[in-house]
Amino acid sequence: MPTTDKRTAVRTVTTGGDFAVSWGPRSPLALMAGPCVIESRAHCLGLARRLAALADRLGIPLVFKASFDKANRSSLEGYRGPGIDAGLDILAEVREETGLPVLTDIHEPWQAERCAKAGIDVIQIPAFLCRQTDLLLAAGETGRVVNVKKMQGMAPEAMAQVVRKIESTGNRRIVLTERGESFGYANLVADMRNLMVMRALGYPVVFDATHSVQRPGALGSGSGGDSKWAPALAQLDVAATGDQRVSNLRLPLQRHPNGRVKELFLAKEGEMTPDGRFVVDGGILVLLLDEDGATNGVGRGVRGWYDRASNRAECIGPVSLELRTKGVLLEGTNMVWDSAANLLAIRTNAVLTLSRGGKSAVEALQKKPTAR
Repeated sequence: MPTTDKRTAVRTVTTGGDFAVSWGPRSPLALMAGPCVIESRAHCLGLARRLAALADRLGIPLVFKASFDKANRSSLEGYRGPGIDAGLDILAEVREETGLPVLTDIHEPWQAERCAKAGIDVIQIPAFLCRQTDLLLAAGETGRVVNVKKMQGMAPEAMAQVVRKIESTGNRRIVLTERGESFGYANLVADMRNLMVMRALGYPVVFDATHSVQRPGALGSGSGGDSKWAPALAQLDVAATGDQRVSNLRLPLQRHPNGRVKELFLAKEGEMTPDGRFVVDGGILVLLLDEDGATNGVGRGVRGWYDRASNRAECIGPVSLELRTKGVLLEGTNMVWDSAANLLAIRTNAVLTLSRGGKSAVEALQKKPTAR
């Protein structure tokens, strides 16, 4: 991954646990998402369930983010949240029910240990507080992942001192976030150079696409923004990150009516492209599973890709598909899985071999639509 100085390469930072999320040079693109503040238990849990299902379907690692208190509201009357006691209880329930790692803000040093004891995976330092030494030290001393948002108007190079403060606690689980640069009063712009500069400090960088289009205090008693620009900026961030190597790909292509995975795309290593494809060169497996999760078919290829938007995969070059329960081996060139069309096909030179002997040339193998 590109750097702008001679400091060590970017380290990989992970939340740990059974549902770990990692950031770093050889990690898949990960998402932090959730409500700005906990509005209610029902709202928080409902949104967490929907985000967890979406992340599972798209194969994207997800950290659920929600604040128990927003102490930096524009107005005194602005809703701040349920408070630390109720908020941490709700986040613990989210974590237990969905399996998602959770992230929350802290505003005072004493809150760091409380959050760590409550099982919070990522402790976040708000942008306005990113230089508060006592707050950074308290967060670092928990040993949890610490995500620090760079303050608007602060040079990205100055984040080196922020990193140094956290490192002084012995904690190297640091993530830095770019959330927009001040452009006059009540306006922010996204300066993509900041991503490169902060990454050169040796830690992974997150881009906050929504806060980077915020207009702080623009509504008088609240903040406004231009949300229409957020998707485009998110895509630019992915393009600017350079190498997006992915290890141990495990992506569901299709599911049974009972919810179990029906087809599973596996690869040891691949690369994620800016258009959202996972490109693999060095070995692909597609497992066909029955309703109980047992393997009844294995597809093999050397190189290919998986497109999460269309839920479509393709192996390019020599391929094989073994249907174990039927005693069938299908070999040829260029195999396609199109879950939306319920299609599995070998494009060219397909030969079907039966376990009892005999071979025949076939055009393709197409799955029959699943009865529902």
